[in-house]
Amino acid sequence: MIRIARFANAVWRYYVSALSTHSGAEYGDTPIVPGQDTTQPDMLGSGSYWRSFYAVLVWCGSHFHRVIVTGRTAAPPMRDPMVNRGVPRDAIMVEDSATSTRENAQYVARLLDRNTGRCVLLTSDYHMRRAARIPKGGSNGESPRHRGRV
Repeated sequence: MIRIARFANAVWRYYVSALSTHSGAEYGDTPIVPGQDTTQPDMLGSGSYWRSFYAVLVWCGSHFHRVIVTGRTAAPPMRDPMVNRGVPRDAIMVEDSATSTRENAQYVARLLDRNTGRCVLLTSDYHMRRAARIPKGGSNGESPRHRGRV
């Protein structure tokens, strides 16, 4: 039984490291946080909550001047907890039309201006692989950064 647990732990560590990158926020200018879920209208699900929480941690420990949250149902309610934890309301851009990962990328690319700089994607480890496969929109490169397991 112990051997199985050790093997499973080793596989899990490999899986997490293969899906995610180490840090990376220090190399970006604008974090992009895709919403994940809502439990009721205007009420965050656990995935969206933890993504917004991690965005606050990155905001407080970095040099960013704005953050973008995206997703039709999850992005608007993600803003309030971020504001309550110290991110200025006027620094949060909300994209509330996207209904998929591909649309997140397309609609955020339309929001960005040429002076945005390098964007950093803040998302969950299992979402990173799918998000990283979507072609980059415009001239803004995206640097994936996973926020850890939920």
